Amino acid sequence: MREVVTAKGRVLNMAALASANEKEIAVGNMDINARGDILKPGRRGEIVIPNEKVQQAYYEASKPASEEVSIKQEPKPVKAEKTQDKIKKTYKKTTKRTGIDEPGIVDRRTIEKPDGTMVEEIEFSDGSIKEEEV
Repeated sequence: MREVVTAKGRVLNMAALASANEKEIAVGNMDINARGDILKPGRRGEIVIPNEKVQQAYYEASKPASEEVSIKQEPKPVKAEKTQDKIKKTYKKTTKRTGIDEPGIVDRRTIEKPDGTMVEEIEFSDGSIKEEEV
């Protein structure tokens, strides 16, 4: 890091200042020191997890997923199942529509779930849906 001159004419080197005080406990509500080591709770200064392990865990967790692809071969097409198809497979829909009998209710449907239970879906004018067992 470069050295800067303050308004009063003093030379300030932040890299040297940080490296000289890296074992000092950081100000705040986290139990870490200035270097980034995780300390034992209670601010005793005892290092529990060093900064190198913290950095390694961060980079392993945020590593982008990648796969090897041959340039010579055509890529295999991925079958994308549409959301509507998933819904149709999940529910056997037997719709029995009754008219609007209460204010605020837009639609009522009776649906059989995969486990065999019958549920009545009530759709309201604000877009919310309520399920009641039949």
